[in-house]
Amino acid sequence: MEEELKEKVEKSLMDRLKNKITDKTKDIVGDAVDVKDKITSQTIEVLEGVKNSKTVESVQKLKSSNMIKNKTKKS
Repeated sequence: MEEELKEKVEKSLMDRLKNKITDKTKDIVGDAVDVKDKITSQTIEVLEGVKNSKTVESVQKLKSSNMIKNKTKKS
């Protein structure tokens, strides 16, 4: 009888511990996903900024090139 009670208590404690570990793991994974999403979002913003700055640079180069200057002088 005492041995059965001891086994039940051990099983109960192990189940509680397992549940706590599972909950903590879910929290950690959730936090990791949040961080990944933030990094992805910031990376996209940076890439869009680079793309936009490259476009601005290209337009500025075209404006300062002789080809556009020559065309504007002729017209």
